[in-house]
Amino acid sequence: MKKFIFFAAVVFSFTLHAQSNVIIYQKNGKNIPASVKFEQISNYQNLKYADENGNTQSIVASQIDSVVSNSRKFILKSKSFEDQIYLMKLLVGGYSNLYFFKDKYRKPHYIAEHPSYGMQELVQTSTKANSSGKTYNNQTKIYLGTLSILFGDCKPEKLGHTSLSNKSLSAVFISYNVKSNKVMLLTKFQKIQNYALRF
Repeated sequence: MKKFIFFAAVVFSFTLHAQSNVIIYQKNGKNIPASVKFEQISNYQNLKYADENGNTQSIVASQIDSVVSNSRKFILKSKSFEDQIYLMKLLVGGYSNLYFFKDKYRKPHYIAEHPSYGMQELVQTSTKANSSGKTYNNQTKIYLGTLSILFGDCKPEKLGHTSLSNKSLSAVFISYNVKSNKVMLLTKFQKIQNYALRF
């Protein structure tokens, strides 16, 4: 009796889909699951992303309401600045929000958003002076005055020692939002998971 050995081969075919890590909420009401590399964002007026099939796509900031990561660690909001629409990274959210973005010239900007004062840029100016062959740098921390006005109802500790950096500004905004103890109410809003924060 002869023995026959049969080999069965199963061939699997599949399409590699990009794992979405964000939802892009468009102003037209459509939501796009996508994959975005937040650490590689270099153009804050145009967002590049991979769709569900792994194809690279692009969308302009003016068409976007917000981009929210699945973990909610990263949130980009479409905001107007000097007659241009940019995607601004929300660094701290609460009663008063802190945003960061780079303009078309790659200059970094920090924006404070406060219910009573609206959007305010946090800036510092730098001037150079020459005296006796030496060059001196003088920095005027205008942002400290802006923050003093915005946080006038409840000034955070160490406000005077705040530097114009993500870490330092974030700490002050968190401190203010916690100390001010403002009540945030949830109201229905269709573009972000059917809820948005209202003050």
